This record gives sequence, C-alpha cells and structure tokens, in this order.
Amino acid sequence: MLGGLQGRKNIVWLAADLPFDLIPENRNISEAELAADLPSIQQKSGGTIAAGSQAGEQRMLHAAEIKAAEAGLAAASIAVYPVDIRGLMSGTEFMRDDTANRQMMDISAKSVTRMSSATASQETMREIASETGGRAYVNQNEIKDGVAMALADERASYTIGYYPENKKWDGKYRTIKVKVSQGDIQVRHRKGYFAIDPTEEKGRKDDVDVAAALQINGPATQVSFKAQAQATDPGKMKIVFLVDAHTLSAEEVKGGKRLNVTLYATVYDSSGKRLGQAGTKVDRVFEDKTYQQVLEKGMLVPIDMELPPGGSEVRLAILDNKTGFIGTVSGPVGQ
Repeated sequence: MLGGLQGRKNIVWLAADLPFDLIPENRNISEAELAADLPSIQQKSGGTIAAGSQAGEQRMLHAAEIKAAEAGLAAASIAVYPVDIRGLMSGTEFMRDDTANRQMMDISAKSVTRMSSATASQETMREIASETGGRAYVNQNEIKDGVAMALADERASYTIGYYPENKKWDGKYRTIKVKVSQGDIQVRHRKGYFAIDPTEEKGRKDDVDVAAALQINGPATQVSFKAQAQATDPGKMKIVFLVDAHTLSAEEVKGGKRLNVTLYATVYDSSGKRLGQAGTKVDRVFEDKTYQQVLEKGMLVPIDMELPPGGSEVRLAILDNKTGFIGTVSGPVGQ
C-alpha cells in the first residue's frame, strides 16, 4: 500500500511480543559491528540464548518470507518503530500466577525463563528497528512517548539513493553504512538489504497478490492511475483507466520500450460479495516518440464489462507483469 508514496514512511508497531529474531544468518557484517549496533545483544542470558537457538531455526524455516518482507520494507522506504506496550518489566510480574505451594526455586526459574523470553522479544524489536532505520521503545511506561519519537524523526529525515556496483542479484544480505562528519549526531538508517531483483523473482503468484490487494481497505500505490467507471447500456459498464507510465517498468527492446501490464475490474454488492469481473492485458512495444507521449499524457485503456444487478462498488487493479508491482483503487459505480 505504501510502496508508491515518495520519501520515508514511519510505521509505529504497537506490540506485546514479536515472534522471532530477524537478523539474517548470511549477513556480511561482523559480530563486533552487530554488537555496536545492538549493544544489549551481548547481555543475553542462558534462557535468551536458548530462545535464540529456536529463533535461528525459525529463520531457516521462514527465510523466503523474511527476505520478501525485508525487500518490501526497503523498496517502500519504511522505517519501523516498535513500541512494547507491556511497559516497564522487572520479572516479578511473571510470578503472580504461580500458586503458593510451589517452591521458591521453581518460581524463580520460571520467572527467569519467561523474563528471558521477554528480553529476546525486545531484542527482536530493536533488530527490526535497526534494520529498517527506526528505533525501538521498550521497557518504559509512557507509551505515547514512543509514538511521539517516530513523529519527531520524520521532521529530520533525508532520502539518499545509490546504484550498487555489484550487479549479482544472489539474494544475499548486503550491509549499508552511513557516516556523517559531525561527531555529535546520531544517524538512524536501514542497515542493509537483500540483493533481490523483483523481475527475476521465482514462484511469484501475481493473481493471488492482486486478489489480496483488492481485499485491503485502502489503495495499493506501487502503480499509479486514475479511472472512471460509468454505466452505459442497461446491464453494461465502461471503465477507462489512465495509467501513469512513470510508475511502470519499461523494458528496453528492439524498436522502443515494452510495457506489459494487466488491468482488472471487479464489481461487488453492498455487503462485499463479488458479483462479476473483467480484465485485459496490454503487452506492447512503443516507439520512443510514442512512449514519450505516453509518459506525458498517460496510457489510456478501456474495459467494457457486464454490470451485475445489485452492483454498487467497483474495485480496480493494475499489475506490472515484469516487477509484480500493483496499484488499486475502489469507489462507487458511476464515478
């Protein structure tokens, strides 16, 4: 949803727990550099280390999902600010549910184990914040201050980009370092990215992704477009898309630029039930002069479809077939 919006986006993630460690196993950063970014990682107790072993196994099981999430966050310039809504924790709160006939040693051991798990969860929050350029707010009671912190960062942010010299898209994690000449300035930035080329991603399920995007109560912004949907003859409807070609990938081919997109239109009733759908595909090579006109004025694509009885809402989507990027919009029939 946020991919097409320019600049940095700060997401405040209110949570009481995060599932597992997201530091990649195949990172090109030393343990010393990692400890410098996350000093408290050296303070893990035995229980936390055990939790870390389980987290390592989870990383292997969900490696593809972690890479996809990390790549998505990086592509959309999203910084995550996790806020631990559990507030200040001492460890004693984990003992209150234990019965009085339990031995103190058992209670203490249980408390230590659960506190270690909580500490591991907070480290995960710090890792996510560090990896995306945000900051974690944990073990403090003024939850609103954590939200205010994210808003304050937005007022002092810059977008810097570069083209990597290493063109081998092997999916491995690559570290980014940002340094400033002033020694008293704290810099928060994402620590790296996975070398993934979206155009070469295997196993993509574009139709599933489009269907999921249409179910979200908000527009996907990776592809930008305007549209008009109006009833024509009884039971008929014409939809006209005006696509911003700047948000589409243009492939250099013999004779000009190739655009390859699929457009979808789905009609729903007032209860959200899908009544009908239609679509069309544009896979065309534009000469350079024509392509420049498309960039300036947009790409106009019409779709004629049946208007089922009871149809009150139309949801539209555009898929860039090369990158998998999606744009969506929805509105009442007739607008």
